[in-house]
Amino acid sequence: MAAVRLERVHPGAAGFHHWVELESAGGALGGDFDYRRLLADLRSVVRLAPAMTLSLRGVGGSTLHGELPPQRNFTVGGVDGLRAHTFAAFRGDQVALGQLEYSTAIGHIRHGDEENGLHAILFVDTGRAWSHPENWDVGHQRFAVDGGFGLSTAEDNLRVYFAKNLQDPSSDFVISARLQRPF
Repeated sequence: MAAVRLERVHPGAAGFHHWVELESAGGALGGDFDYRRLLADLRSVVRLAPAMTLSLRGVGGSTLHGELPPQRNFTVGGVDGLRAHTFAAFRGDQVALGQLEYSTAIGHIRHGDEENGLHAILFVDTGRAWSHPENWDVGHQRFAVDGGFGLSTAEDNLRVYFAKNLQDPSSDFVISARLQRPF
């Protein structure tokens, strides 16, 4: 297997961040599998005010050739995307995911170089992973949509989310915690 990765990622820093990954297995490389897989993850953080941010993320991936082994399938669902769904609720050889997150300080206290307090978060996630080996037919997919709110420490080392499946009014809130920013 060979992989090429182009990367510029600084989580939480304002600006545009990305990584693009092309993975190839089989062919002249030999091995048990023969496939090519492309994944792009694009992120932007916009500082609206000193204690207010808008974070955007778009992910797209496709199997360009062959059949992916199960462990290399794309997955969507869980705290990393579609926060109201179970981990890896959607699997396949194609993926599309979009995320938007607004964060603002509440009870913001600045002491010299240190920042303390809480941040309130509003978010929406939409996406799906599916199997369609012939092409990336994103226009024919029914995307899942989750939304919710959360709280984080000012340093972003603890986040608690309350997420809901927005397509199922009877769904319960899913409560999750993270020890870092999702994107």
